[in-house]
Amino acid sequence: MGAGISMKKYLKDIFLISFVIIIGVTLFFILKVNKVEGSNAYIYYKNEVYAIVDFQKQKIEITTTIKDGYPKLTSEDEIVLLGDYKKGDQKTYVYIQADFELEKIRIRKDESPYQIAVNRGWYDGNGLPLVSAPNSISIIFKKSEVDSSV
Repeated sequence: MGAGISMKKYLKDIFLISFVIIIGVTLFFILKVNKVEGSNAYIYYKNEVYAIVDFQKQKIEITTTIKDGYPKLTSEDEIVLLGDYKKGDQKTYVYIQADFELEKIRIRKDESPYQIAVNRGWYDGNGLPLVSAPNSISIIFKKSEVDSSV
């Protein structure tokens, strides 16, 4: 009689563990693997697109130029913008870096007081947009407007 009860408990345990694993794997794929292929990162300054990072073409395209030639490319994977945060009466620089292999982007360096956007690290389009509030800069991933199969 004792063996029958322990066998039922064993089967219940196996069923419960299997159920938890299946739910966990399902949630992982729903939450993690939802990035759209062919997406680009749009770099905004005060709600205007200043640059587009195209991960398929592996290039950063500047769409708007403001005073003193900013934004500008510092390398093929980095762009620098003038943010709204000021030291004295000078606007400060915001360095944004793209990783084309991993399709991620980050604010590498800025001079805002709390460094929240810098400390957030790499952003791949999952979760909330990357925002540097003191500099009025945000980065949002969107699906590419041009169909890459053409």
